[in-house]
Formats: sequence, structure tokens, C-alpha cells
Amino acid sequence: MLQRLGLTKASVNGANGTEGANGEAKREVVSVPPVEEFEHARFLKVVCRERVAVRASPSQPAPENGQSFGFGDVLEVRGLAVAVPEGVVVELKQPQRGFVFQKHGDRTLLEEVEALKVEEGDWWYRVVHPAGARFAKIPSLLPQTPRHTIAVPQNTVVHACRRHTPPGSSVTFVELSDNKGWIVESTKEKAVLEQSSDGKYMVENITGRYRDDSEAWYQVVDKSGVELLEAPDAGSTRMLELFLPGKAFCVSERFQPPDQGSTFLKVKGREAWVVQRAESDGEEACKKLPPPMDEAVEQWYRVQYPGGVRLRASPAFEHTDPSLGVLVCGWVFLATRCYRAPGSSHMLLQVATPEGVVRDSSSEYGETVDVHGSSSDDSDGDNEDEIEQARRAARRHCGWVPSTSNGEEVVAETMEPWIERGLFPYQACGIQVVVDETLLAKTGPHINAPGSPQQLPPYSVAAAATFLETGDGLEGFVQLAGTGSWVLSRRGQDTKMVRLPAFPRVDKTPRRFVVSAPGGVETVVGPSPSAPRTGQLLPLGAEGSSEMVWSVKGWPGDRGMGDRRFVLLEGMGWVQLDAGTEEGGPLREIGAPPPPSPFDGVREGAVDEQQQQEENGSSSP
Repeated sequence: MLQRLGLTKASVNGANGTEGANGEAKREVVSVPPVEEFEHARFLKVVCRERVAVRASPSQPAPENGQSFGFGDVLEVRGLAVAVPEGVVVELKQPQRGFVFQKHGDRTLLEEVEALKVEEGDWWYRVVHPAGARFAKIPSLLPQTPRHTIAVPQNTVVHACRRHTPPGSSVTFVELSDNKGWIVESTKEKAVLEQSSDGKYMVENITGRYRDDSEAWYQVVDKSGVELLEAPDAGSTRMLELFLPGKAFCVSERFQPPDQGSTFLKVKGREAWVVQRAESDGEEACKKLPPPMDEAVEQWYRVQYPGGVRLRASPAFEHTDPSLGVLVCGWVFLATRCYRAPGSSHMLLQVATPEGVVRDSSSEYGETVDVHGSSSDDSDGDNEDEIEQARRAARRHCGWVPSTSNGEEVVAETMEPWIERGLFPYQACGIQVVVDETLLAKTGPHINAPGSPQQLPPYSVAAAATFLETGDGLEGFVQLAGTGSWVLSRRGQDTKMVRLPAFPRVDKTPRRFVVSAPGGVETVVGPSPSAPRTGQLLPLGAEGSSEMVWSVKGWPGDRGMGDRRFVLLEGMGWVQLDAGTEEGGPLREIGAPPPPSPFDGVREGAVDEQQQQEENGSSSP
């Protein structure tokens, strides 16, 4: 959001634990004006007599971009307001760009009005002026209204998709498709008011008699189907042929008679027509399908469907190929091609193996090494293009996946992820936030993925083969080595698993310890600095035998503290030892525990019975 608002990060000297190149500590401070966000877009009306200029950003000083609004103009703004020293600035909604003052000092420049009633539909206009038409960039009648620099040639037909009439206004603003601009009509007669400086009209309204010769695809959505007609008229002769629901067909013309409210479609290659929208009930009988598509893209996607999605060998095949495998829920992939067949509403994506940010972390302690050689951070500008070309050439396409299935979203656009592969030690505990829960594994790196049988008890250590962090940095997942199970390691500030510098060493050699701390020592629930205390205090001089000594080389965030060591005392719990050695710590080793007695576990009185049997020369059966 900072980049969209035109704000920047300022790096100043300070101390937050990170070091700069000269050894001095640095911290980052973000200078952000107070921002207020609203749930819905708002409409504001200019109430001041002077013009309100559009600014490039809310920061000061902000250059003006040449646009301005006059008294009575109604602006649609995003749900965002920024407080600056001079007042309050609001952001214009796309396709307009920039910011305007809602309040300047004690003066109110813009007042909020009721939401505009926007009508959506299809309207057609033809440019009639010999010099063409330069459409307005904003809905305004003022002579100073900014216009597009490139004129649309005469006889060009343009399509409008939306129109609205401001409250109490006698004009209707019509929005052209593809951000081409605005046209002004009379609210009552629907006559175009757009005129050039020589008094000639620039466009004419041809809705109702426009014959679109471009190919388009439609699909029957009426449950009863649609009958074919000989002419585009409600009273035309039926052809005794029916298009069933779901039928997709190509259309060469679209026609609406001036005296009827129905819209008709001509089937390509035939002298036959069908009703798109009937005047009697206003219900749509045929819906327009997206145009065919086959284009190269560079977009990351994340699988959203809980059951995952199977890969297809080709976009032309409806069946999946079991040999290609499945993309599990939550997996992120790079799509390099989008394809949609004519007459289909389904888009398929070509899946490329993730590259670029994928790292090979097979070296000890999880050090990351770029699989493509030198990192792009260390390469100069001349080599970046060569590296990118090499990466594109090395891609291996896995197959195709649909973007939707049965009306449900299968994949969703996302940002580039961070992926590491190798063998990493992870412990089920937090660094600062105490976590004492059993972590449940999933079949994929997504919170909505189905569960798997694997579980991680509190403070247990697992080997992870893959680490995946989402592009927004909000979630992290680890894949357990040797399995297809994934565990959520972090979500926001909630850390559930930490990566250890190395796998811990476990020594189960029996040892004897005595509490040497003057005030005693309190046990903890697990081998972790963040593990909560049990409330059990071992007094000075208390002795106990160890079940194991657990040690790891350092701890995340430690600097020069040596090994972290914990000992599990029989029947007592875990005790954290000082870094490096036991001397001077809370416990002192006093040797090996005494050997077990041959009578350990024998019930009381059993010794006397055995001696009596030996004296009598008998033994128990």
C-alpha cells in the first residue's frame, strides 16, 4: 500500500539487532500519514466554487497531473482517506488516478452524496464527426474536462457498458468499455449531447439497430432451451428446431429492433435467429461466453481446492492423466500459458515447474544455494537477461490444470513464493510465543487442506524436506521428510515451529546429577528456551538420574552463547543447563547412577518367603 500511496521507507541509524555494512546498527522507520479505510466506495460532490486539482500522491509537495473538477461534479473515490498537514485527501477510483482534497484546512471542498444508481448493459455508438472524437476521461460537461489525446476515427463503433445519472441532474454519463472514456446524454430523450467546438455532434446512438459482425460465443442458459427463428422478431416463424440448455454456439450478428425490448442473435453460418433476452420477462436466455484465449503469461497461482487438482496432458483432453500426478491443496506454481477453447467458459493453465526462487538447501545447517549458479543479487545488469533466458529455456512443463471446476475456484492468483529444499531440523515450539500443542499435519501447504495421520507432539523435532512461504509472507509450511504431509510453521506472528541451526544430539548414557543452584531449579515442560515452567522446584542438593541429555548447536536468535543443553531427570522433568558446560550451572554431574538392585520391583515380603523356601529345600513352581 505504501507504494500505491507514493510513500517510502526511510532508513536511519539506530539499534534493532541488524548491522549495516560499517558495523553500525540500523533500523527502518516508515513515515506513514494516518490512513482511514472504508468498506465501500463513496461518492463525493464538489461544493466549492474554485476548481479542485488532482494530485499525484498524498505526500507533500505533490505535483498536479493536469486534471481538475468543478462545482457540482460528482467523484467516485476508493475507500481510503489520508490525513496530511493541510487537510484530508481521498483517492480517486480507477480508471482515474490521483488524489484530491476533501478538506483543506477548515474548508470542506467535497461533500459525500448518496451512492449513484449505476445501470449496466450494452449500448452502441458511432463516431460521426469528420475529425473523429476525443472522449472525456472523466464524467463532466465542463469545457476544461480532460480528454484523451488520440482521436477515435469517424465511423468507428464503440461499446458502452455502464451509465448513471447524478441525483437531480438532467444529464446521464455513459461509460465506454475498455476505459475509452465517457459520453454525455440527455436524461429524458437519451440524445447524445457531445458536440465539438464547431457545433457538430461527435457521436450518434445506434443502439437497437447495430449489427455486430464480429464473432462471439453464447451459451443457452434457459432451462427450456431456445427456439430458432427465421427473423429477428418475436412474431417470426419458428423453424421447429431447439437449442438445448448448455448449447454453445457462435454468433455473427446481434440485433435489437427499435420497437421491441427483445434482443436477437444470429447463428453464424445460418439464416437463423434466437432470443438472447425476451421483452416479456426480461430474463436472459443466452449468456455471452468469454472469448477464446491462447496466450503466454507469467503468473503465479496457488491451488485452493481442498482435494487438489490433477494434471492434464493437454488442454484439449477432458480426462486427467494419472501418470502426471496431482497438485496438492496449497501448492504454488508458475503458469506460462492460458488457454480457453471457443465456446467454453473454462480456462486452463499450463503448469511450469517452479524456478527462480527455488533453492537447493542440501548443505549442512540449511544453508541455501541457488540452483542456477550465481544469485541474481550478485550479478550485474548485463548478466540478468542471460540468466532469465537460461531459466526460461530450462523450464519443464508438467501439464495443464483448470482454473475452475463445477463453478468452484480451483486455483487463485498469488505472488511469487519463497521455496527451500533440503533437510532442515524443525522443533514444534515457538520462539517468543509459548506453544504447547500437538501440531496436526495436512496433505498440502494450506490451512483448508485435508488432514493426514502424522502429528507432532510439543517440543518434538522433525526433519523437513521443503519449506514454503507464501508470496505475501503471512504463512509458512514445512513438508515432513519421507512423507507427503505438511505442517503449518507460522501464520502471521503466531510461530508454531522453529528451525534449529542443526539437528539436536541426544545422549541416553545414564548420569547422576545434583542440584547445585542455591535457590534450587524449576523444571520446564520441554527442551526449549520458550517452554513454560511446570511449577515444580527442585531444592538445593536434590539428586536425580538422567533419561537423556538433549543439546543443540545454538538457538535461533542466539549470538555466541554456545550449545543449548537440557537434561530430562527421571520422574522430575526437564531442566535447562547453562550454555557450554554444567560447571556453574543449576545442575552438577556427580557420576553414573547406582546399578539397579536385584530386588528392585520385588513386592514387600517376597524376600522372606524366598529365604524360607531355601531353608526348607523347596522352590516355588
